[in-house]
Amino acid sequence: MFIHASRQRWTLPAVVAVALAGCGEADSVKTYEVTRTAPRPQPIDVEQARGELDHMLAAMVPAGDQAWFFKLVARGDQAAAVRKPFDEFVASIDVAGTHGKPQWTLPDGWQEKPGDALRTATIEVPSGGEKLQLTVSSLPLSGEWADYVERNVNRWMGQLQQPPLPAQKVAELIRKSPTRGGAEATVVELVGVMDRATAPGSLPPGHPPVDSAVEGAMPPSGTAAATPADVTAPPAAGSSVAEMPQPKEFTYEAPAGWQPGRYGDMRTAAFNIVEGDKTAEVTVMPFPAAGAMADPMAQAQRWAGQVGLKASEADINAAKTEVTIGGIQGQQFKLLGPAQGVVAAMAAQGDRVWFFKMMGDRSLVESQQEPFEQFLRSIKFTDNAE
Repeated sequence: MFIHASRQRWTLPAVVAVALAGCGEADSVKTYEVTRTAPRPQPIDVEQARGELDHMLAAMVPAGDQAWFFKLVARGDQAAAVRKPFDEFVASIDVAGTHGKPQWTLPDGWQEKPGDALRTATIEVPSGGEKLQLTVSSLPLSGEWADYVERNVNRWMGQLQQPPLPAQKVAELIRKSPTRGGAEATVVELVGVMDRATAPGSLPPGHPPVDSAVEGAMPPSGTAAATPADVTAPPAAGSSVAEMPQPKEFTYEAPAGWQPGRYGDMRTAAFNIVEGDKTAEVTVMPFPAAGAMADPMAQAQRWAGQVGLKASEADINAAKTEVTIGGIQGQQFKLLGPAQGVVAAMAAQGDRVWFFKMMGDRSLVESQQEPFEQFLRSIKFTDNAE
């Protein structure tokens, strides 16, 4: 007789019972059931998972002793629609001969918004019913271009919670793209999951610290990242600036009415100023005193661009005054655009340059200039500032 394998119905307890009976054991065999400790894994929807990953489209363009960064983050299900417009935007960039804001042509539907304390500009990119953000910023250029590109690509990989890439892999991923101004852009697309808790990841050696405000680290949801004015809502009446910890590098006295702002990472201190529907933000940040970062003219040109001004060198010099901050000589610039204004001061201390900046609605910036200058006069650097 042949028994088909699929018809055999032996069970483990039965087999054990037979074996024990053959050995003359008197004890009976007991069986019991154990509840599954973990639910059965559900099948993965590969397309859905792919669509939820974050795609970072970034371009780096060298311009003298600095590099310009253009960065857009989109979900996987949004990336295909923005790749071509992003490439067209990069091709339109002109950084030649500009110390301030580069020039470009916006694709249909894209809208340029004012910059903030760290961005030269923010560009809203429509994607379905959402608005993504393309951020424009600059950093000092140091070392060989290939090494510079590798460091920044791996910094972005950190933002995407991915391990660093070897130089050969970076070279395979990047591509070159000509721009209208003649400079060659280095373009890359990286994939991962943006980490809002740790973004922007560690910086390459020699770079100033940069937080998500610099290059627009965005939520995986694709919703527009908050601007500095949105990040920290004005505190309730009666709250005190004492809520902000004193930085280790210096002490200060905050003017009345200034409320704690979004500090941390590169922001050593930050304040919000609110009067009715007018807002302004004060930030204090240190950078390496190198290249354009330590050049008052270059920085003033950048600040002018942030408030919608095309300022000549003569205009910048007319807006400049000499100031003393914590015993260090520095320069202060008052730049008033059509709607936005900025009063900013910078002072070099050893291998760092300190930036003290107030930017916001023009009328509020004008009325807060004296309190801002009182704040500068109150600064006293400590031994930890060296």
